[in-house]
Amino acid sequence: MPAEALSYDESLRVALEQAREAGRAGDHPYGAVIVTGQGTLAERNRVESERDPTAHSEVMAVRAAARQWGLAALAGATLITSFEPCPMCCGAILEAGVGRLVIGARRTVGEAPLGAYHVEALPPIQNPIIPNGAAFHTKPKTRPQQQPDQDRPESVTRQRYGVA
Repeated sequence: MPAEALSYDESLRVALEQAREAGRAGDHPYGAVIVTGQGTLAERNRVESERDPTAHSEVMAVRAAARQWGLAALAGATLITSFEPCPMCCGAILEAGVGRLVIGARRTVGEAPLGAYHVEALPPIQNPIIPNGAAFHTKPKTRPQQQPDQDRPESVTRQRYGVA
């Protein structure tokens, strides 16, 4: 699928359908869509079905995109997720070099098991604006083939976008 084929709204609908599919399969009801220059793919949570506590939808999308298009394709990608990513997923998103994170729904701060955690509490994700889903921007990770872990996301800017 072409990289610009889906709007944030459409991508969020796909992520929500992935979440419904995960729930029907007995997994946690979360979904994600990743958009790179190489294409677009969707994934769902698979924690229960794969018996893997790290198989969150965001991690599954990053893994699938890296397998399909290579690590360099993730630099500057957009990840659209049905729900606010946990700290583990945020680490994977930042390490992969994803340049934009769009969130469909926020968790209730103070709720177990993450307590006061919220995604912008993890540097470098700070000061987001949350209009009908959130857009977080990070400096895309450059990933030269010979030195894949050389650069890390360094700065975050915020930008409001309109969701129709």
